[in-house]
Amino acid sequence: MALEFQGRFVKNFWIFIFYLTLVASFATNASDNIKWKGVAEINHHTLAMKASDYINSTFPELKNVEIKLIKVNASYSFQHQHFNLNVMFMHSDSLVEGSSHKRIVYVDGKAQEIEMHMIQYIFLDFDRNGEAINHRVEEVPFHGSQKEFKKEFQKL
Repeated sequence: MALEFQGRFVKNFWIFIFYLTLVASFATNASDNIKWKGVAEINHHTLAMKASDYINSTFPELKNVEIKLIKVNASYSFQHQHFNLNVMFMHSDSLVEGSSHKRIVYVDGKAQEIEMHMIQYIFLDFDRNGEAINHRVEEVPFHGSQKEFKKEFQKL
């Protein structure tokens, strides 16, 4: 019976967190903090600044390139007392030149070959002191030209 209550509690807790995430994403204003009133807070401006400093020192080739924060992931496991805070960035030079690959896609049952480029995303992990501790670069396919990429980047 206690396990059943605990299971319902955990399920309802995660539904509540999901609901708060949705509400917070719609209620975010021009402030630096994204808040779940009385529950949690993320200062995205500070994260972006610390991450930009880390990126500029780790990737000197990106020193004068525009970098945009795309996503923040935060979690905490009570069972394992483990936390996770990482952020995802894209930069204005993320479209990797000369990285085109041909892919087969099917449109109305007919195979078509399209050219895909790659876009780089930079992921940073933070420690408990709020310092960026490591990074990884991942490339994902992008179907479009340099001009289309710049247009999409400016929308972010």
